[in-house]
Amino acid sequence: MLLDLNKNSQTEKDSLQKNQLMEAARIVFQQHGFAKASIDDIAKQAAKSRTTLYKYYKNKDQIFEDFIVLQIAEIIDLAAGAIGTASSLELKLLNYNTKKLEILRLKFADYNLVVNEVIDGVNHCLFFQNQFSLAEKVVMKNIFQESLDQQEIKPITSAELDFLISVITLALRGIEQEAFSTAQDIHLEERLKWLIGILVHGLK
Repeated sequence: MLLDLNKNSQTEKDSLQKNQLMEAARIVFQQHGFAKASIDDIAKQAAKSRTTLYKYYKNKDQIFEDFIVLQIAEIIDLAAGAIGTASSLELKLLNYNTKKLEILRLKFADYNLVVNEVIDGVNHCLFFQNQFSLAEKVVMKNIFQESLDQQEIKPITSAELDFLISVITLALRGIEQEAFSTAQDIHLEERLKWLIGILVHGLK
């Protein structure tokens, strides 16, 4: 019993330490970007020693990957929360993707240096895309499964559903990528509504 309590206490301490380090990393990456940020910068911002930091992370890349995963989780959670009480598949997709687009724009503005580095760096870009797709497919599968259960769309197999979600997320990704550009006055929400309308109409 005492051993379990000690283990739980250490787990909570480790979790707190990692949260503090990640918050420090967020601030440092926001101010300096990834390339110019250093392990020392993050440790100093967190008021921790390098030894403490290296206890949880092997290098800056590992910290950055955790940072990306946390940012993705925040984007997806907030966007999923916007689905609310929407009753139709079209409205659920529209609410989710409109909110996601709004959050992405805010993130791009807040982390402009990081965003540009992710776009330019093949490894980080692929990591972001893979993690984002994995997280988003869970939400999209729930949305479409509800519509299938309510017989709002034609019945499809599990394999067909997975393929459908992959195709739709890929199509919507093109619109999201345009959100990176602030130089053009493009009405992305209108394009989003148009594309979702076409996709849903084809499933009925």
